[in-house]
Parts: sequence; structure tokens; C-alpha cells
Amino acid sequence: MSSLRGLRQIVLAAALAAAAACAHVEPGREVLRSIDFEGNESIPASAIEERLALTETPIWPWSDPYYFDAGTLGGDRRRLVRFYQANGFYEARVRTRVRREDGDVHVTFRIEEGPPTRVERVEVRGLEALPADVRDALEREELPLRVGDRVTEEAWEATRALLASRLRDRGYGDAAVEGEVVVDVDRRAATAVVEVRPGARLRFGRVVVTGAVDVPRETILESVRRDVPEGSRYSDERLAEAEQNLLAMGVFGGVRVGRGPTDPASNRVPVVAAVREAPFQTVRAGVGAGIDPGSVSVRATGDYTHRNFLGGLRTLRFENELGYALLRNGATVLAHGVVGESALDFTQPGLVRSVDANVRVGYEHDIDLAYRFDALTGRIGFPIRLHRTLTFTPSWNVQRIWLTENVAIAPGGGSGNCQLEQGDCVLAFLEERLAWDRRDNPIETRAGWYTALAAAQGRTWLGSRSSYDRVLGEVRWFQPLPWDWVLALKVEAGALFPARGERSPITERFYAGGSNSVRGFAWNQLSPWQLRRGATSAERIDPRDAVPIGGDALLEGSAEVRIPIVGALGTVLFVDVGNVARDVREDAGELRRPNLALGTGLRYRTPFGPVRLDVGWLAVRNLPCVVEDGACGTAQVDTSPFALHFSIGEAF
Repeated sequence: MSSLRGLRQIVLAAALAAAAACAHVEPGREVLRSIDFEGNESIPASAIEERLALTETPIWPWSDPYYFDAGTLGGDRRRLVRFYQANGFYEARVRTRVRREDGDVHVTFRIEEGPPTRVERVEVRGLEALPADVRDALEREELPLRVGDRVTEEAWEATRALLASRLRDRGYGDAAVEGEVVVDVDRRAATAVVEVRPGARLRFGRVVVTGAVDVPRETILESVRRDVPEGSRYSDERLAEAEQNLLAMGVFGGVRVGRGPTDPASNRVPVVAAVREAPFQTVRAGVGAGIDPGSVSVRATGDYTHRNFLGGLRTLRFENELGYALLRNGATVLAHGVVGESALDFTQPGLVRSVDANVRVGYEHDIDLAYRFDALTGRIGFPIRLHRTLTFTPSWNVQRIWLTENVAIAPGGGSGNCQLEQGDCVLAFLEERLAWDRRDNPIETRAGWYTALAAAQGRTWLGSRSSYDRVLGEVRWFQPLPWDWVLALKVEAGALFPARGERSPITERFYAGGSNSVRGFAWNQLSPWQLRRGATSAERIDPRDAVPIGGDALLEGSAEVRIPIVGALGTVLFVDVGNVARDVREDAGELRRPNLALGTGLRYRTPFGPVRLDVGWLAVRNLPCVVEDGACGTAQVDTSPFALHFSIGEAF
């Protein structure tokens, strides 16, 4: 009886929710429930919907209704005819069918596209006065409006704008591009005539700075003149580079680098750099959380930044993070406790022209599945700005690490080279990092790419107790798709080469699995494992009887389609592949036997990145091996084929 009573309560609640949704409807109004299209073979429905004034009511029961209006429907028919004409269908016809049902209205647009009009000829006039090299280059470059394509107003406007932009980037800053498209409706053919008036070839003049108060004008002038030297040939692209480099200083809330009026006597154009200074000192605080089958963590952050420390735009950052982490295998808690880190970071800009100096010292206390650790770290680096989006950073790094095992997996005793899960050690290494970032937005990326390569060399003559070489590279690619979708791709590979006769430092090894990796595994569980002391070896090992200890080789990749649903809510479909090998030389073949995870997730956009929930399933499982006597044995860890992840920020 109790279950029947519960079912009745659920049905009653659903009925009340439905009644509440209907209560929003105004008396005498008809709710527009659906809009459909028939006959639109050449243009997708999503593009047509953007041109309509009518809007169908969302399916969510809590959404306010949208109403049907016959006058608006007539306007939409005319708008669609005009839209089709703008896309080359000059004989298009649009009719509508309206179906009424219990106060709801369903509208269907029946479209007769007719045959398209295509471009028969594109004629560009006015290039004769240009130098031969400029004229030849412009004639070789393809334009959006091409012979044989369907003629569209969008392609025509893009052709004019692109041709003008190409002229301005070659020095013709006052170039004008006009013309017309002549359409022969009977023949369904169009001729595009482009009239070019290039004007004089211009050069940059003096730089004028406005809006600077505390930032020295000479600092701004020096930055702008690097991109637009006085007397150099005019280019819109150079102005954009100068603007981006000023913004990259991090001390301006707004920047606009543009041109002034042309001086006809000298054919020079002044450069105007208008800036709005941001506060030099800022304090930020926030919280974050991450949950998956292998870990639960909650962290709070607090940062202080001074962007003009001791003058000269020197930057001082004090970064802090404090939280609590719990690591588990199923219901078994392996380790838990307070985690955190603090770091002091100082940057001296322009040490030598485009070379900065950076010094960073920090302390970290954290928990891994195999060990806890405390670490004092230091780094001296010299970021070299090869380009606004390209940075090369050589650095010297030192780490003093104290390791304490979480579970008994290793023989007793200390380790001075970080090769065991307990003891203390010193690692010192040189690192060279090259990063090239061409993303449109680093937080919510829709287009562009990012690539990075880091190589490290640990040597005893640098003060290290362990000698090794480590390399890690990654490439990310983002491609916008129709319907506001985004395709995101990532490939990452790494290798760790310890000196012969040594094992690799455990803190430098590779792991995979988790919310930012192969999402069919819990955090760090795609890795070689080691039995706890006292556990019995078998063909399949329960994850509670072993812990992951990392490997010396990594290869993984991800592909996901990011799909908006409504408002800030979206979803993703993803495929992850990857594996981790114990030894580069002996077990690299494991990388050719990747795990494959399929999954989906939800995204909710926020100003600091999307809050996300992902679920992954291992469609192809190559279970992690168990290391015995320093090598992978025949035993495997029987991890779950499903994993659920909750975190903040995109996977990559």
C-alpha cells in the first residue's frame, strides 16, 4: 500500500506541475506550440528560424508560452521570401499551413525554393594602377564569390570586405571597394563587377598615446613601436598586433590602437593608442570541487596580484589554495586529509627587449593514491615573447620533496632519488617549454588551436639526486560547426627516460584517467599498479588490493562535440583513447593497445568556466598491469568500466 500511495503522490505532483505550467496562458490567446518547415532542401531549418519573428513555445513545462499572431505570420512569409532571394533563389515562394488543436497552434512553412541563380562571371576593375607584385598576389588569392557558386548577398559583401582588407594590409589604408551584382533572372545567371579604388600607399607616422596616468607613456610607446615602427608600411594586421600586445601587459582594462586621418602631403597615418588603466592591485577568491569514482576534493583559492610592484610594471603574485581531498577505490578510503599550496611569483618585464625574468618559490602538500608528499619548489625562468601567441621559456627548477606512503606497498627504508613511495629527495632539472596559443578564448574556446612542448633534463651536476629526461607534448584543435556546435580535438604524448640502472622518479611519472583524461577511468587509475603488501596476486586484482604508481610513457587523445541546448545549458558527446606504459624501452607496445571510452556529459556555462558532469564507459578495455619485481606481470587490475566525473572547466 505504501508504494501505491507514493505512486499516487508522484502522479499528483506531476499533474500540479502541468497545471502550473498551463496557468501562465492568457485567456483568449493561442499558444504557438511548433514551427516546422517543408521543402527547404538547400538551407537548413536552423538558419531559417533565425529570420522569423514567431517563436515556438519551449518544451520545458516551466517556460513562459509564446503566442500565435496572424499578422506576424504574414510578415514572416515576406521575410523568408526576401531571405531566399538574398541566397540566390529569386523564384522562391513561401506558403503556410496553420493547424489548431485545443488552443494550441502548429505552423508549417511550405517552401518552394525554385532553381538557384549562379555566378557566371566575377570582374575586378581598378587593379591596373597597382605594382605588379601586389596586383599578381591579389589576383591569385581566391575570393568568397566564385564562378559557378550560388550567388548570395553574404558572399558579395564578404568579397568586398576581404578585398579591402587585403589592400589595407599591403599598405593601401584608404582603399575603397564598391561595385554591383547584375542578375539575369531569365537565364538564372549573375555577373559581379568589383570596382577598386586603392588610393595612395601609406606609411605609419608618429604614435599618440591617450588615457595613460600611472603607466609610463614611454612603456606604451615602446610596445606599440615594436609592431608599427614609424615609417613602416601601413597594415591593419600590425595595428591589431599592437593592440593585443598592449592588452597582454595585464595592466589595462581597455585598449584601442587605431589610425588617425591621412596626411596627404606625406601619405603618412598617425597611430592612436587609447588605453584605460585597470587597478594595479587585485584580490581574487573562489572555490572549486571535483568528484569521480577515485577522488573527492573541495578547494578554496585566494590570490593577490600587484602589477606595478616597485614600478616598471613588475608583477608580484601571491597564490594560495587550501582544501580537503579523499581518495578511494570503490567504498574503500585509501587516504584523506588537508591539501594545499602557496606560491610567490615575481616577473620582471623587458629584462632584455622581449625577454622577461620570472622567479617562483612555493610550498605544496598533497595526496596521491600511493603516497603523500610535501614539497618546497623553486624556479628561475626567462620567458621569451617570440610573438604575441608564441612563447619560449627556458628555466632552472629545483624541488625538495618529502614522500610518505599512504599504504604499505614498498619495502621499508628511505629513498634519496624519489624512486620509491617514501623517503625524501631532491630533483633539479632544466626545462624548455614552447607554447603557441591561437585560441579565440582560453576559457570558452570555439575556434583556433593550442600546442605546447616541454622538455626537462634532470642531472646530478644541477643538484638532482636522480638523472632523467622527460618530454611532454600536446595539440588541441577547435572547429566551429553549424548550429553553434563545436568540435574539440586533443592529442597528448609523453615519455620519461631514467638513467640506465635507475627507476624513474615517481613524482615525474605519467598517469591518465579522470575528468580531464580518459574518462572511462577514475582519477589517475589508468597506470601501472602495484600490490599492497600482503595482498595476494591473481589473474584479476581487485582495485582495493593495489594502487597506481605511474608509468614512463603516455599516449592519449580525445574528441568531443560540444552542443548547446538552451541558454547556458549544453551537452557533449566524447570519445577518449589512451594508455600508459610502465617503461619506454620495454613496454612501449602497450601504447598501441589503447583503451577507448565513450560518453556524454552536461555543461552549464559560468563566468569562470563551465560546470560539468561527465559519464564515461570503456568500450575497449586494456586493463592496467600490476608491477612485480620491477616489471609488468600477467596480473591485471579489474577496474570498473564506468566512471562519473563532476568538475569545473572544460576537459581541455
